[in-house]
Amino acid sequence: MKYQSIAKEAALCRKACKNSKVGDVMVFLHHEVAAEVLREPVENRIKYILSVKPKVEQAVRLHWLRPCPFKLPEKWLKARAELSKAAAEWSKADAEWLKADAEWLKADAELSKARAEWLKAAAEWSKADAECKKEIDTQIKYCLPDCPWDGTTLFPESPHAKP
Repeated sequence: MKYQSIAKEAALCRKACKNSKVGDVMVFLHHEVAAEVLREPVENRIKYILSVKPKVEQAVRLHWLRPCPFKLPEKWLKARAELSKAAAEWSKADAEWLKADAEWLKADAELSKARAEWLKAAAEWSKADAECKKEIDTQIKYCLPDCPWDGTTLFPESPHAKP
């Protein structure tokens, strides 16, 4: 078959596809697929062919890229409708997952921040506890004179007491 120039084939393709919209069935959007559903404006595909595909293929691709000119088998249409439905459900679930993932990332960041604050406060408390130990022990002996506290345990005679 003899094809016209790339520019002429592009013009004819655009004319033939001018009413095509996302969701329509097209033939030869891709050279290895006879019929498929248009997922983006057909002009995107035309521009892609003109900018990326080898020059020797462009006229052929543009010549055959058209809205589907025949009635598709009912089985194909039914399976395609089920695929579209499943894709919509997947897209919805994916959006929900992305939202949940974003919320989890936010919560994880808040948890990390709270943990860092807790670690800082724990370090400050440990320092203050060590610095105030002698004063607290003195107050215990003064206020609770009968208390067996020896600075480390209430059970100084226990075999578990530190020496």
